[in-house]
Amino acid sequence: MWRATMAGAVIALTLPAVAAAMPNDTPITNITPANGVTVTARAAGIDVIYGCPVYTNFESLPNGGGRRQYGVRFSRSTAVDSTGRLSSVIAASGPDYFADDLPEDRCRGTMAAATNPQTTPGTYYWQAHRLCLDCVGGYEVGPISRFTVTLAGPGVTVGLTAPKRAYATYPFISTIAAAKLPNGVRVVIQTKRNGVWRRVGTGTVLQGVAKAPTTLRLGDRGLRATVNAGGGRTIRSTVRAISVVRAVSWPSGARWVGGWIGSQSTGSSPANVSWSVVNGGRTMRNVKVRVTATCPSATAPGGFTIQILTVTATSVRIAPNGGFVYAEVASSHAVLFSGTLSGLRATGTMKVSLGTCVGSLRIAAKHR
Repeated sequence: MWRATMAGAVIALTLPAVAAAMPNDTPITNITPANGVTVTARAAGIDVIYGCPVYTNFESLPNGGGRRQYGVRFSRSTAVDSTGRLSSVIAASGPDYFADDLPEDRCRGTMAAATNPQTTPGTYYWQAHRLCLDCVGGYEVGPISRFTVTLAGPGVTVGLTAPKRAYATYPFISTIAAAKLPNGVRVVIQTKRNGVWRRVGTGTVLQGVAKAPTTLRLGDRGLRATVNAGGGRTIRSTVRAISVVRAVSWPSGARWVGGWIGSQSTGSSPANVSWSVVNGGRTMRNVKVRVTATCPSATAPGGFTIQILTVTATSVRIAPNGGFVYAEVASSHAVLFSGTLSGLRATGTMKVSLGTCVGSLRIAAKHR
């Protein structure tokens, strides 16, 4: 008799899913942000609050579902999959189990991802859902709400600093001050040609500053920095005048030609930086830079590991004033190597990212 009863219970639990949500349950509700509003970009993520009441997860266990069974999906479209949830997901979030600032029937989700939707202007959709074993598709879903991300908040401005003179086709660094913009925002450097503003460089904001390798042609006369703020708005800096001249007259005697070494080379330890200068002082060859990088880790003590990255460049051009800029961006890594040769010494910086690892090094080298 005992075995028969248990078998019946098992059969009851595996009956086909019902077509609708469990009766008498409070539905999921979207609370904030209100549908259709504009929100300001936030590097840490954009929060949404929704109602997450106790509910019936499956029919034989009323009130068996709680916060842990809820989640949120974010998308750029309203398309849904066979479960009724948003598809083309750009970010997903579970509930904040320890949200002491929220009532027990309220949950928080956060739109944040490595692709930085939280700092990318545009329109986004969000929808909360909860696990429902006896529902068609296995989930109950809430309504789909929309919000628009913008960068244009109170007092948001960008300021551009660039040299007063540049050499045609030789890159230099434009520095953009953007104290109120979150990390990850893309800044575009433009110059006006034939009455049209054209892109001549890009940079990414990090801790309120962006460094943008910039290349001009002979005849270019002004620079500005622009940021797409979303909602049809653009943030622009003041236009900076710049004189673009031909690259001629490298230092006489080519005193830069030869080997260079530096940055923390002691005793028998290898140098962190080395290269050679050839072509009458116009080119750096066989650049090699060793950079200490930190890599986030969920298992390592302190939450990160250390890696030594070796960055190489076959050829880097040198401007007549000794300035050099080398930039490389790929799907898996990014490198920015810039500085100045002055006399028999060189100063500059190397910044590199590889996957989630990032590192930088101040360069101090001298002619051997």
